[in-house]
Amino acid sequence: MPRPKIHLPKSAADYWLELGSLASLLLLVFVSFSGFVRVPTTIPFRFGMDGWPDLYPSRIRFGLLPFLGVVVYAVGQLLTLRPHRFSYPARITPANAAVHYRNAIRLLQFVLAWLLLSMSYLQFRTARAEAGLYGGPSLLVAILLLVLLVSGGWYFLRPLLATSQRMIVNRA
Repeated sequence: MPRPKIHLPKSAADYWLELGSLASLLLLVFVSFSGFVRVPTTIPFRFGMDGWPDLYPSRIRFGLLPFLGVVVYAVGQLLTLRPHRFSYPARITPANAAVHYRNAIRLLQFVLAWLLLSMSYLQFRTARAEAGLYGGPSLLVAILLLVLLVSGGWYFLRPLLATSQRMIVNRA
């Protein structure tokens, strides 16, 4: 049975998540271009386990992350137009399609904004390392990854909890 294709009107939360994604992309581009004019011909590109740079390629690679950010943003926006193609942890029916589609789109927008914000932070730290202002690894990177992990886990865990609660209610 094919999944229903429905039009979901955007709520204020959807607009805020889209705005967050776009703002994160613009921040990435701004940080990249403002840092590009200041960095010398070689920049730190890869960081070891101790947090210090151990590979210094050409500064052309400094432009790689904003290019990838634009591609990720464009693909993410295209994916939000086709939520009926996603893989879901629950069976999609016409009755529950709107809820699952909306949750999937919001998760995608949140992950997109968070990923672009993380990329902006990495560009910022790379520019600071080249300027000699790098102070070692940051706790913010761990926090960024933890929030991303928790939000994705919550998205997949919530339908399972709802299903188990329905099973308990049906048994009673």
